[in-house]
Amino acid sequence: MEFIRELRRAADAVAQAALEQDRRLTRMQLVTQEIADEAAESVRITAVLNALIVARLFGDAERLAAWKLAKRVSPEGPLATVATAPAAERRGRPRGRAARPHRRASG
Repeated sequence: MEFIRELRRAADAVAQAALEQDRRLTRMQLVTQEIADEAAESVRITAVLNALIVARLFGDAERLAAWKLAKRVSPEGPLATVATAPAAERRGRPRGRAARPHRRASG
């Protein structure tokens, strides 16, 4: 009889774990949707701000260029796109042509 009670307790624990997993999945889906909603709202707000700022900066190419960089969003954060050094230099390794030494044409 003890074995049957232990088996039922184990089955109850498995069922409880499945319910908890369902709750966590539901919560994760809700939070993901909330993030998507907030991102969409931020895009709308940025469009309104962009119209105002572009009108205000008309004729000031340098500040307008800075605004265009600043309004971009990247996974690293809003200021990551406004870097002063090229990405390859920031990482400490050259890329592209800078990575290869210049060869002189022999002849």
